[in-house]
Amino acid sequence: MRHGLVVTAIGDKGLSQSLPGLGRVGLQGENPLILPTVDYQAVASVVGDWTGIPVGRMARNEIETILNIGKLLGERVGLQAGSVTSASGDAQGGTVLVGGGYQGHGEVQNSSYTQADRGSVVDVSAGAQGKAGTAVLWSDGVTRAAGTIKATGGLSGGQVEVSGKKLLNIKGLDLRNSKGGNLLLDPGDVTICYLCTSTVTDDGFGTYTSPGAATTFLDIQDLDGYLSGNSSVTITTTTGAVAFNFAATWSLPGSSSSMTVNAGAGISFSNGVNISSSSPFNITLNAGTAGDRKRVV
Repeated sequence: MRHGLVVTAIGDKGLSQSLPGLGRVGLQGENPLILPTVDYQAVASVVGDWTGIPVGRMARNEIETILNIGKLLGERVGLQAGSVTSASGDAQGGTVLVGGGYQGHGEVQNSSYTQADRGSVVDVSAGAQGKAGTAVLWSDGVTRAAGTIKATGGLSGGQVEVSGKKLLNIKGLDLRNSKGGNLLLDPGDVTICYLCTSTVTDDGFGTYTSPGAATTFLDIQDLDGYLSGNSSVTITTTTGAVAFNFAATWSLPGSSSSMTVNAGAGISFSNGVNISSSSPFNITLNAGTAGDRKRVV
């Protein structure tokens, strides 16, 4: 099983380093996190830095802890400011999985907390004649995404998912996508509102209060920005409900983008909700996808 972060670099841009059992990893800031050459001395140095114990002096129980450290790291995954995770290429962008696979499926261990700091970059873009790749930020608990995701391509934009199974906060997320691309948001219950954000109680990276049953708040200003790039937005709640709750007019961009809402339970609209567009724009609402026969109200 793979843990934490997997990068598949198909194209020819960015630095990637192949590590046995960990997939292809490309993380570059001012101080590279992945060494150009990984040998036993490099591994021993990293293990020593983590534990403070020279590898040659480790007791058996300490070695067993190190063998399981990938699993521990996979429980909380973060991209810090200044980091660049790149799988870009001229003809085809690659795949970056952070904290889990698409909708939590696949061979990557799912984290309980995933965070992308402001100033971090994930790049699966392609060139003027290329197709962008796939970028996924997932957790089984809470996901906070305030970094930049580049998924542009001359022929087609990328497939991007930013999801937290319990709670999602995308305030500050800078998504750069293009025509043919899609952003999937897949949390629990969702309220689409104006001037709002999801609240996550935390103290630094990863120390947070599990929200249990919580509501993800998606600001129409943020959604409008993602739709303005000619890419589409899909909001999916596997078992939860979606509520449109704002006393304002949401003027959707006149572009080739579209929005789809798939609610496991019902979809509701509060009084005062007004959604309009100056040109054709497709909105698809699917309620009761979990099979409980809820409806749009």
